[in-house]
Amino acid sequence: MVKFIETPNKEKGRRGYQVAGVVVHIADGSTQSVIAEFTSPKTQKSSHYHVSRDGSVIQFVQESDTAWAQGRVNNPTATLIRENLDVNPNAFLVSIEEEDFENKQNLKDITEAQYQTSAELIYDICQRWSIPLDRVRVIGHREINAQKRCPENIDLDRLVSLALQVPEKRKQAVSLLQRLIALFQQLIAMLTKGRISNPSLGSMENAKGFLKSKRVWANGLAILLFFATLFGVTPDMETLDKLSKAMPILLPLLNLLFIPFSSRPVTFGRAL
Repeated sequence: MVKFIETPNKEKGRRGYQVAGVVVHIADGSTQSVIAEFTSPKTQKSSHYHVSRDGSVIQFVQESDTAWAQGRVNNPTATLIRENLDVNPNAFLVSIEEEDFENKQNLKDITEAQYQTSAELIYDICQRWSIPLDRVRVIGHREINAQKRCPENIDLDRLVSLALQVPEKRKQAVSLLQRLIALFQQLIAMLTKGRISNPSLGSMENAKGFLKSKRVWANGLAILLFFATLFGVTPDMETLDKLSKAMPILLPLLNLLFIPFSSRPVTFGRAL
């Protein structure tokens, strides 16, 4: 989810130029200081996007408009800039400002969450504007102005490499989500049709009465969410894959998990 914050520091449109690349910056300070700087008309500064240490994204300027991010051009090393010296780079670049973070070597870098989020952001920008995803089109601020150190120790090669992996990761995520949905549907079918035959539940009639309870739906979802949290599903694709493969084995354990709730009110999950 991208949060949009309006900034007065921008120019409508791109002076007739097409977006041709992405430039990465690193901020001097926190997300809050970046917001204050970019929303003050006195600074005359902005960026299209800002990525915080936790991976959350703020957009200040629409990609179709010009952000005021690059400053002056001085002895550029980026091919994209050297080939367009007569054009203000703000007119054809989408800018990403990263919240700074000191790594274990006390060097300015970004967090793993920022690497992952920024890679997806870069991939999407390149897709929207039909830009080749490579180091020619993804550059750092110091490649525009040689007097700058920005973006410090951010590994731009790694960012591009991660961005190139985004399509395959998204395919895997969709596949795994489909598998988990199928397993959830299997669970719902098992519960609603009374297919639990554990003797400790008593007669099948009692089991069916319990299984038809409205609370079962909420409990089933709560248990799946419990396993998701336990295995760290959300941030880790490898773990999600393991969980998905393990669910057919875990489903029979629901017999044991539901037994305690058959004779007393449910204490978690809302009744539907």
